[in-house]
Amino acid sequence: MLPKYSVVIPTLNRSGKLRKAIDSVLSQSVDGELEIVVIDNCSDDDTQAVLAEPGYAAVRVVRQPMRVPRIQNFMTALRSATGDYVSILFDDEEMMPGNLLIKGQVMDEHPEVIAVTSSIVKREADGRVSIGSVSRSAFTIEARGEYLRNMFVTWPGGLPQVLMRRSTLDHLELEARDEPLDADAFVMKLSTLGAIATLPDGLVTETVTDSEMVRNGLLERVEVTGEPGNFVSLPTIWFGWSHYRMRIEHLLQSNDLSNQQIRSLRRAAYRVFRKDVWKAAYCRWQVTRRMQNAIALLLRAAAFDPGLLIPPVDLFLVRKPNAKPGPMAKLGFRRSLVGASLKTS
Repeated sequence: MLPKYSVVIPTLNRSGKLRKAIDSVLSQSVDGELEIVVIDNCSDDDTQAVLAEPGYAAVRVVRQPMRVPRIQNFMTALRSATGDYVSILFDDEEMMPGNLLIKGQVMDEHPEVIAVTSSIVKREADGRVSIGSVSRSAFTIEARGEYLRNMFVTWPGGLPQVLMRRSTLDHLELEARDEPLDADAFVMKLSTLGAIATLPDGLVTETVTDSEMVRNGLLERVEVTGEPGNFVSLPTIWFGWSHYRMRIEHLLQSNDLSNQQIRSLRRAAYRVFRKDVWKAAYCRWQVTRRMQNAIALLLRAAAFDPGLLIPPVDLFLVRKPNAKPGPMAKLGFRRSLVGASLKTS
């Protein structure tokens, strides 16, 4: 019997981008039935008018009677799915050709796998594909401990990249302290239920603009010294650190991980953050040529954990070979690490 695929799209006031997201799903080829469910978190733009267009007659629409917290909208979306395989797609992202078919074939061939994730292709606001998308070098199947270690180090996949078995949702327990639930934290929770397969292919596109990240408090605008009116966006690392530290302390606690594994994973995650804090400090010095700006950021980071003041010895040892120019790109900043996966729907 051929599987049924469900793609659920939570949305909030993004009617223009929503259209592209739905179209990317409608163009998918699958070896079974395809269901598309849009969960409208009480949008007040023309979202409902877009969904009423004839071309979207096959799309099932669920509208929240009032705006609800993000985690509640997520779970409403996921529980609305009736397929054997379920994927959640953000309303400002798009599926690449072959997304569902390739991931579904992996789960057909590997019954022990509860979810398949992939790389993500970054896009600029004008639609151009960015260099340096997150990727794995090869196909892997990993139990939770191994998956989490690689997730902290290489960040291979958040929620929009995941196709999961519908049966796992019956066992997925989310708590009030999981709010706000970002895409990566969701997959960390999902990993408690079984092995996760990761594909090196970029099968989802993501557009995250600097203006949106500034609005969410993930970036701040800093004026370049000697160039009046020329501003660049630099990460507010302490925001990402406080948010992510809660995930580490909360989500790593599990009966399926030993104390040694938890300590090892915590150290791996903290090393990544320590490096990013120092990169952010260096960027502020490079842009403003004022050492006090770099020191101020380090002190803010130390308010969350004094260990972040320890300089990482490998700070300049690894560079992205094809990174685009600019302070952040030159240093290989990983936007998703500081919370770029936070959405509004």
